[in-house]
Amino acid sequence: NHATPARCKLRAFSRRFCWQWRWRRPTQRRLRWCSRSRRCARTVRISFGGSSTAPSTPRVWDIMDLTVIPWGNAYCETDMCPSKTPGVYSKDVRVCWNAKCVNSTAPAECWDLDNLVCQHGDNECTGNRYEGCAISLYPDSHQWEPFLYCFEGLNGGDLTSAQKCASYAGLSWSTISSCAATQRGVDVDVANAQATNAQGPHEGVPFCLVNGVQFTGHSLLRTVCDAYTGTLPSGCP
Repeated sequence: NHATPARCKLRAFSRRFCWQWRWRRPTQRRLRWCSRSRRCARTVRISFGGSSTAPSTPRVWDIMDLTVIPWGNAYCETDMCPSKTPGVYSKDVRVCWNAKCVNSTAPAECWDLDNLVCQHGDNECTGNRYEGCAISLYPDSHQWEPFLYCFEGLNGGDLTSAQKCASYAGLSWSTISSCAATQRGVDVDVANAQATNAQGPHEGVPFCLVNGVQFTGHSLLRTVCDAYTGTLPSGCP
């Protein structure tokens, strides 16, 4: 009997949207990110390009368990972390919110989306919800990954591209947009906010964890491939 190679788990948080990726029992990768961030868009293009979006390219994607959390540097204004400029993004307020709104016992104001502030403005908040709804509605990453690649990587989180990117990925835009406009979308945002804070403080996004270790290098692809214990696909460097 041959032992099953441990997949790479990747978690990541980035741009307007925060992602967490986990490499499958291959490698686990978690990614936090936020929509409408150039750094996050670049991460998506480099990390996702050549996977299910380009069938002719060797599939490094298949050696990963990927978790993406689209929340990024967003936060809800609270009495605990008063802002000198309400409604305007402040890193100091965000760091305070990250630290004080940590778990299910946090005050309800921590998750009051009526007071939501996103680093890149309201369009980022909407884009994060589109991505969060896509991930929630289509749990298989091979389904939602092409949507995120198109929406974030190719179109920079431009809201007008969301519908065509859903079509590109073979997803139902009416289902995604309905989620975003209803309580389900609110619940998705709150879950992503709580998941982001549960990871502890972060300096910024994108923020990636590969097998639980923060990625700080220059090549995420190489880090993922190095973490995989099985036979490497030809797409690895």
